[in-house]
Amino acid sequence: MKNYSLFSCILLSVLILGFSSSCSKDEENKACANFPVLGGEITVNGSVQKLSIAQFGATGDTYIFQLASVSSDCNKQNILSFNIDLPTGAKLGGTYQIKDDFNAGENIATGTFSTQQLSPVTQSFFVFESGTVKITELGVKKYTIDVNATDSVGGKVTLLLTHQF
Repeated sequence: MKNYSLFSCILLSVLILGFSSSCSKDEENKACANFPVLGGEITVNGSVQKLSIAQFGATGDTYIFQLASVSSDCNKQNILSFNIDLPTGAKLGGTYQIKDDFNAGENIATGTFSTQQLSPVTQSFFVFESGTVKITELGVKKYTIDVNATDSVGGKVTLLLTHQF
């Protein structure tokens, strides 16, 4: 019976510790009620913002990134999505030219930039026409991403992020 009581005390302690640590993490990430916020920062158009979305995927020889930031007032989210198509068996890393054609070929990046603002409510979406995406591998699924692009209406978009996916 003593082993059962000891086990119950340990289980209760683990649950209490788990709840207290999860609450503190929730409070840290709850800084923006309007948009999700991850730990970390991202620089978009020269402004250091909260990292909101960091998705990385691969299908065959195409690498897909979706990155988002939230403004310091939690009113606006910037979303940058891009694909990099590589030759079969090539390793991700290097500087890739941005083309506006989604079938542009190998060693080419294509992408979009969109924004969502809550007040006043606005949304925008633009395709990248030119520029570069530089990917530096720092470890397993850890990259520095440096984007310098021009969108379809001549707007400039820059992004700098180091993140473990």
